[in-house]
Amino acid sequence: MMAFPQLASLGTAVSLLSCCLGLAAQTLPAEQASAWQAAATLTEGVNTNVLLGFQRPKADATTALQLDLGRSWKGPHWDFSATYTPQAMTFARNRSLDYVAHAYHQAWQAATSTKTHMSWSLDYDHYPERGGVPSAEGGVAGVAGASQALSLQSVLNTLSSNFSISHQYSLRGTWTAGATLGLQHFTPDRKLLENLPSGTPAPPIAGTRSGSGTLGWSWKLSPDRALKLDGLDNELWFTNPAQRMRYTNAQIGLLQQFGPSVTLQAGVGPSWNEVLASAAPFLRLPGQSYAANASLTTQQGNVQYGITWQHSEQMGLVPGGVATDNIAMQYGLHWGKGWKAVASLGEGHFAGVAAASSGANRGEDSIFSSGQLSWQINRRWLLAANANWMAQTLPLSPTASGQLRRLQANFGITYTAAPAQ
Repeated sequence: MMAFPQLASLGTAVSLLSCCLGLAAQTLPAEQASAWQAAATLTEGVNTNVLLGFQRPKADATTALQLDLGRSWKGPHWDFSATYTPQAMTFARNRSLDYVAHAYHQAWQAATSTKTHMSWSLDYDHYPERGGVPSAEGGVAGVAGASQALSLQSVLNTLSSNFSISHQYSLRGTWTAGATLGLQHFTPDRKLLENLPSGTPAPPIAGTRSGSGTLGWSWKLSPDRALKLDGLDNELWFTNPAQRMRYTNAQIGLLQQFGPSVTLQAGVGPSWNEVLASAAPFLRLPGQSYAANASLTTQQGNVQYGITWQHSEQMGLVPGGVATDNIAMQYGLHWGKGWKAVASLGEGHFAGVAAASSGANRGEDSIFSSGQLSWQINRRWLLAANANWMAQTLPLSPTASGQLRRLQANFGITYTAAPAQ
């Protein structure tokens, strides 16, 4: 039985989509005609651990409707795009766990000359972390994001913005610079906590802010090889525990292209971590360490795969700490008329910023794996079956930890609308 009777058929979902498209059809000023895109996805599935229990997990059937609405504008030397993705998730038996998540993304790019380019992006997400962000990035980067440790009893509001500029000053040399701002606000997931045993402690209301600057230089050693130097200076503010820290690193790297379809990139260098102010002891993170990253991506014929690894300190998805390590892999295969299969695996590590014995400040490891089988019937209709499994180490007490496991699987249909020709 579906939790929302009004979403009982795909026809209803498409009707909602058509209403949204009617609003999107209004023209706005732009140098050239704008283009819109929209899609509706309806899925039926199962979640084996809806209450996120360590023992005797409780399963439930799920129904989800997701809309993907986007529009873009293009001028002679610039382009701008915006996408909005709302998602409604319902549960057959645990109706009090129903939620609506939102994601918004916009991006602007411009070229002031043939050698100078600028870009700016803005993202906003609101979702319970037990459900995940509705507009998760695709590819191996999406696997890296999905494998991060989560604050599973929290609702997350996050806002991030990035600006970058690059200038090719010679046939071989290019300078790049960028700035990134991030805001996170964590609140208790009241809908989940109301279904847990009385006395279950609620996670704290907490926030994290981040501001960073980057500077890079690259030099082409040959048409298929480049040397890179990169520097990062990042400052983070935490409210629980109250702490302000600064993280800096410098890396030297190499970018190697093997033919038109294989790319290898690697970098390594020293890093420094400094606590500028703190209301709690701070012995968790090393004062001096290293930063490193490596990736390999390839697409040969109908096969595409990638692997990426990163060791650094950056804002994570758990309050009071940073994501430190991440490795992600993905393998994809296309065949026949529209068939595609994708397998993914990732692992992440989170470290608390305080040295107190509180369980909330200890490290947490997470593992994520997923598989997808899809069939693109035509340019409008897509069928897909998905399954993902996650396991995460969580504190049970100041001196003990446990591992939470969950399997989610669903089958869905996607309708993509296109503007009239």
